[in-house]
Amino acid sequence: MLLWHKLSDLVPKNWANHFWGSSKFSNRWQASRCAIDLNRRWIDSVCSGECRARGDDLLIPMEQQCVRMQTDDQLPIGSQQGIRGFASGSCCVLVQRSCSLRLQFSLVTASCFAAFYEEQYERLKAKLRQRAENGAVLTWKLGKNPYFKGASEAALKRLLGVKKHDVVVLPPKVPSAENSNVTLPKNFDARLQWPKCEIIRYIKDQSNCGSCWAVSTASVISDRYCIANQGRAQPFLSEEELVSCCRVCGDGCFGGFPEMALVYWATRGVPTGEPYGFNSSWYRGKLSTDRYFGKRAYSLSNERQIMEDIYANGPVVAAFTVYDDFYYYTGGVYSHSEWVDPAGRHAVRVIGEEFGENGLFRILRGSNECGIEEEMVAAQPRLPS
Repeated sequence: MLLWHKLSDLVPKNWANHFWGSSKFSNRWQASRCAIDLNRRWIDSVCSGECRARGDDLLIPMEQQCVRMQTDDQLPIGSQQGIRGFASGSCCVLVQRSCSLRLQFSLVTASCFAAFYEEQYERLKAKLRQRAENGAVLTWKLGKNPYFKGASEAALKRLLGVKKHDVVVLPPKVPSAENSNVTLPKNFDARLQWPKCEIIRYIKDQSNCGSCWAVSTASVISDRYCIANQGRAQPFLSEEELVSCCRVCGDGCFGGFPEMALVYWATRGVPTGEPYGFNSSWYRGKLSTDRYFGKRAYSLSNERQIMEDIYANGPVVAAFTVYDDFYYYTGGVYSHSEWVDPAGRHAVRVIGEEFGENGLFRILRGSNECGIEEEMVAAQPRLPS
């Protein structure tokens, strides 16, 4: 989730956002859950979003997995041989395919890329220290985020799943005379404003999948449905439906459009996806009676309108450009360093302004930091008559 902050004399004002995720209601594939039997020629288990479902086949160029491998007990650098993978239970298991192994091969991604995140951190820390000595002020805290520990550059970029249309898809929200006269609070947190909607407090985990566009949208529409009916119903609407079934939304784990996910909600409806998990088979509800619909999907065009909409209706979806230093944010009000490169585009749920971390991150408000204020979208729920 995101908290949105504005620049002031002391503390920058900010947007409040949900961060990358936690284990709550997660489809994160854990290597510890995989049973690895090397006698069956399984050579590794990888928690990879690229294994999209049980039974999927996956062929990965070995060079993508082992570009940093130089030890004698592992495959040579640049090998064009591949490994065949399939999802077993909740894990992607890699099996040998025309590979000449000298010793047992395990935890390939950790072996290949464990140093990348740490090396990048040391370079960034040195650069920021140098700039601080020259008088630069950093409004956020630099540190290692355990969520990204051992991640490769490719794995980090895979999380950034927001595609961008060349034209504006959603119409702008029509200004309301009623809202324009509202005095907005200096501090606002949707979790406190609507305490009956405990669903707002949950942070879903997108796993190793570029589905941030779906996870953030599903979270926002779930929140807004609860808010609109005053907490009487709190359905966890399914991001998996958006990832797997919404063809106009994009390419599933390989990126999508939050605005099209809102259109899908309004036109097709989204069923629940509660904590029974992504691939559980015990839920027996009928899909035809388990769909929730939205209406009036729209874009938000300026800081005041964004604040009004969050204050009146609940969290919104925001897309923004992620820069390389963002992976090392651990607190404060983030604004990207001007000398770092863009890594991709991410989507988050914006829940308020001027609040602190603990599963959230804060980003500068009022200056379109990372493009976040030009790509906020939302929709209203359609309640049963």
